[in-house]
Amino acid sequence: KYLSEYPSIKIIIDLHRDAISSGNTDKVAPIIEINGKKAAQVMLVMGSETKSIKGYPNWKANLHLAMRLQQTLEVMYPSLARSMQLSSGKYNQNLSSGAMLIEIGTEANTLDEALYSGELVGTALGSLFNTISN
Repeated sequence: KYLSEYPSIKIIIDLHRDAISSGNTDKVAPIIEINGKKAAQVMLVMGSETKSIKGYPNWKANLHLAMRLQQTLEVMYPSLARSMQLSSGKYNQNLSSGAMLIEIGTEANTLDEALYSGELVGTALGSLFNTISN
């Protein structure tokens, strides 16, 4: 609906928290210290077109954008981003060539850790967007 209403939208960010367990009921909170503060690690989850997933022509453009964000995060805040997850699926990323899904920590991270990570990711996104021409 919003893409139809606002056709100038170029970037779509689907923001979530991950769910990681240690194999039983213990929840895992991925944490990294950045500038003396605890931050929840983040992970980009990107869909791809495969034999079973069709109608997703933008997946390589989305992956390219996500890889640029992953690189930007690594330069600005080493180890804030966990390894990117590339999956067979669309995650609504097929709606745009500028879509990505970002997981910020897990339900086991504190609100402060997640908020700080959101701030860091926002700063990295701003830096990345400043390098992208229209």
